[in-house]
Amino acid sequence: MSVRKKKVLVTWLGRADCNIAEAQDPEAREIKGCGPIAEAIRNIRFHEVYILFDVELYKRQPAYQTFLEDWLADFPGRKDLKLKFIDTGLAFPADHSEIYRALTHAMKQFESEKTHLDLYMHLSPGTPQMAAVSMLVGKTKFRATFIQTYFKKFEIVDIPFDISAEYKPSRARSAVNLLAQDAPLDAAFGDIRTKNPEMMRIMDKSRKLARSDCATLILGETGTGKELFAKAIHNASKRAGNKLVTVNCGAISESLIESELFGHEKGAFTGAIAQKIGFFEEASGSTIFLDEFGELPLKAQVQLLRVLQNGEFNRVGSAESQHTNVRVIAATNRDLTAEVVAGRFRADLFHRVAVGILKLPPLRERGGDMKLIANFELEKINGELEESNEYRKLSPGAENVIYHHAWPGNIRELQGALRRASLWTASPEIDEETMRDSILEMPGAQFGHTHPLDLEKPVELDSILNEVSIQYFEAALEKTGGNKAKAARLLGLGSSTTLNNRMVKAGLDPK
Repeated sequence: MSVRKKKVLVTWLGRADCNIAEAQDPEAREIKGCGPIAEAIRNIRFHEVYILFDVELYKRQPAYQTFLEDWLADFPGRKDLKLKFIDTGLAFPADHSEIYRALTHAMKQFESEKTHLDLYMHLSPGTPQMAAVSMLVGKTKFRATFIQTYFKKFEIVDIPFDISAEYKPSRARSAVNLLAQDAPLDAAFGDIRTKNPEMMRIMDKSRKLARSDCATLILGETGTGKELFAKAIHNASKRAGNKLVTVNCGAISESLIESELFGHEKGAFTGAIAQKIGFFEEASGSTIFLDEFGELPLKAQVQLLRVLQNGEFNRVGSAESQHTNVRVIAATNRDLTAEVVAGRFRADLFHRVAVGILKLPPLRERGGDMKLIANFELEKINGELEESNEYRKLSPGAENVIYHHAWPGNIRELQGALRRASLWTASPEIDEETMRDSILEMPGAQFGHTHPLDLEKPVELDSILNEVSIQYFEAALEKTGGNKAKAARLLGLGSSTTLNNRMVKAGLDPK
């Protein structure tokens, strides 16, 4: 005897559905119809409908849910239909890779019962990229029936090609990457997860900066995503066809910084056995990302100012000027205005770079994004565990721990904590205790004041900051047994070279 399969519809929420729901005039609704999703429900008696939505439609989803529930209440035979709305956290609805990640994550709940399902996937709502990825997933892992709807019309779609259902997810991802080659450049921002109004405003500014060629300065604490924004701006710009050149200014010793940035001629100094092309010459026609920009020594700042003014520079040991056509994006966790006042950074260079300024808020000020980012990062970890058929998710208690932690290391610290929790948990669900144990408490992580704020008389702020830095240098080196690479990581610095440079500035002997 054949067993009746459960009919399930999986669909994205689209703008057309939301527009119908938000229409105030009943006559307008009658003219426009009930929308693509409701039209599908009208034609097939589904048992369950799963409606996925992205960040762009996050605020419009409640209105649509109310509309659909009211519509179902008046529709004969559909009152018992189970509706489930799924917030995928998808930040940009044209990024094929992220659509694939979000869709496969949502579809995992059908893995154990897919042989008992009569699965349908709706191709009309959402973006063309969503439809393409739905076809890919529905043709490989789930063998879905595809449908599409028009105004008061419905049809089953025959996809005239087949893909082996035995392809592994990694193969499917490769196909997604091929699709993504034609994605809009704005899809570059797809890796930035946020519902935070301030971050949305910053993303809007970033897109505008991507359309220009002006120098850009990204400010923010360590781990807030400065490099992610730099890559997104480059990938959404007219220079995206060329490789982004990334330079960690804090990881280059002061004696070599000019040679690394601008190159040198053979014999220019001891050890210069051949001509070397510098980063600025390498980046001609593209974008150069200067990370830890505030660490540049004054001498290198002079050369950099010249490049920004007229695109010219000299290789070390050469009197001949070279020319480069490069867009500069710089990032720092330092207060450069304070550095200018203190005389450690050139004011003219600051104003040349700070044409487009983005100031990224720390994670602790993005409360609404905590769960969104944590689940996105965990999904990336799950992708790495896919071959071993393991999967991790956060319990409500673990989410609560994440929400209430200050995250002084920001997203980078959160990534490390989630990775540790995924390794240490004994079950698929990360519980509160495991999550708490996975967070490394750093000295001073509670953002308390090391010194009483007594301003009855003038203070030597530089001296106070220097004293605090020295205390942390010594504590980190003691904890790591003198291992500078480990000490640098403890202090949130890029490398042992950066630590050495900071120690020298603080008046310590790095040896």
